Amino acid sequence: TDDRIRVVLTMRDDFLMRAQTLAPLRAHLMSGLELLATPSPADLLRIVVEPARRAGYAFEPAELPLEIVQAVAHEPGALALVSFTASKMWELRDREHHVLPRRAYDALGGVGGALAQHAEETLAAMPPGPLALVREAFRHLVTADGTRAVLTRRELAQLTGGGAAAEAAIERLVATRLLVTSEGVDGAELVEVVHEALLSAWPRLVAWRREDAEGARLRDQLRAAARQW
Repeated sequence: TDDRIRVVLTMRDDFLMRAQTLAPLRAHLMSGLELLATPSPADLLRIVVEPARRAGYAFEPAELPLEIVQAVAHEPGALALVSFTASKMWELRDREHHVLPRRAYDALGGVGGALAQHAEETLAAMPPGPLALVREAFRHLVTADGTRAVLTRRELAQLTGGGAAAEAAIERLVATRLLVTSEGVDGAELVEVVHEALLSAWPRLVAWRREDAEGARLRDQLRAAARQW
C-alpha cells in the first residue's frame, strides 16, 4: 500500500484464459483482477456527458445524450458504439458556442453513420489480401433478410478459408469492435456484427449485400437444412 506506482493492464475477456496458462502470470492474475462488464444505461449516459462537461461543452438539446444511449444500451458492443459516436461528434463540435449540437449527430447519420465511418477507417488501414477476407466474413454474418447472423468463431474462420490469415482478419475485426464476441451455452465463442445499424448505414456493406443477394438466400437455406438434419 505504500507503493507510489500503480500499473493497470487491460485485456479482453476472451484472452483471459490464455493468459492464465502462462506460469509467470498465473500467480498475479487473480489478485488484482477487476471484471468490467458492459456499462449500465446510467453509466453509459455519464460516459457520454461527463468528458464533454469537463471540457466546457454541453449537448444541444440536453436530451441528446439519452437518445444516443438508448440507441445502443442493449447491444453487446454498447461502449464501443458510444465511443464511435461521441468521438465523431467531438470532431464536429461547435467551437464558438461550446456545444455538441444535434446537427452534428444528424450529419453523422446517428450511431450507424459514426459506426460506418469507423468501419471505413478500419478497412482503409488494411492491405488488399485481408480486405477480401473481411468481405467474406461479412457475407456470412448477414442473413438474406438483412439481419445479423450469429456464428461460432470456428465456423466463421472455416467459412473465410481457415488458416492464420482468416484468424488474423477476424481478430482485427473483433479488436476494432466491428464484430463482438460472446460465450454460447456450450462454451463456444460466438461472433456477430456489433450493431444492426451497420448493415444499412455502411454503404460498402450495403453494396456487398446487394451483389451477393442470391448467395445470401442460398446460404440461409443451407444453414436451415443443416440444422434440421
